[in-house]
Amino acid sequence: MTAVTAREIRTLSAIPAKGQRLLSINLALADVGEVWIVAQELGLRPELVHLAHRSGVAEVHALLWQGAISDTPNNLDEQFDELCDRFPSGAVWYPSGAWIQAA
Repeated sequence: MTAVTAREIRTLSAIPAKGQRLLSINLALADVGEVWIVAQELGLRPELVHLAHRSGVAEVHALLWQGAISDTPNNLDEQFDELCDRFPSGAVWYPSGAWIQAA
């Protein structure tokens, strides 16, 4: 058995701020160990987070990527597709905040 030391877990909004995007997996819908293995195979570094919804519900997710839409890695869409193929429907979360384009 492996011991785990509890630490503070970040809480993020389930809907990113304008111009932001995130990629995560809902751990209530997927095996945690498998999520970590697959994420690392894809070159992603999972982080345990809470995603808070407007309703007040918080879900535990493995955050795989977060940042500005304009900084989205070129292969993130392909990684998203791979994750969708490997995990149950609805487990993979890939929202974007409203895109803002400079005038």
